[in-house]
Amino acid sequence: MDLCRFRRGGFRSDWVRARRSPAPYHGGMSALLLVHAALGYALVPALVLLFLWALPSLSRTPSPRFFRALRGVAWGAILQVATGFILFLLAGLRPLPLHLLYGILSATVLHFLGGLEPGGWFYAGLKHPPRQVGPWIFAGLLFALGLSVRAVTTALAG
Repeated sequence: MDLCRFRRGGFRSDWVRARRSPAPYHGGMSALLLVHAALGYALVPALVLLFLWALPSLSRTPSPRFFRALRGVAWGAILQVATGFILFLLAGLRPLPLHLLYGILSATVLHFLGGLEPGGWFYAGLKHPPRQVGPWIFAGLLFALGLSVRAVTTALAG
């Protein structure tokens, strides 16, 4: 599989034309592109593991170790979005618009889920915080997992 198969262009007509005949990318940021792809491929299994770890949290609050792992995965997703924006702005790569949307939403959801720890930044900022955050974490991880899978599939489809 060629991880460097992205399109260049700016407007919708360029995207449609590029989708018909994608050219491999051989620019100067190939290493950053590989980092971006590796983070994306590592994010999905990490979210599956966190999702399985969150199953018992439906009846109780997750442990502090779980929230540390969740914040680590969230920062990995934020790093992936940052590398994607560098590739977008400096290398001129133009992925599908849905790929950008799925990636940004996934990183945002994970960041907010990491703050739901009792005493965390997001939990403390809520006017009426939930008594039990486990079901919210579980549902949020399921949503983030779906968004991440869609981000990877739109990257491969484009």
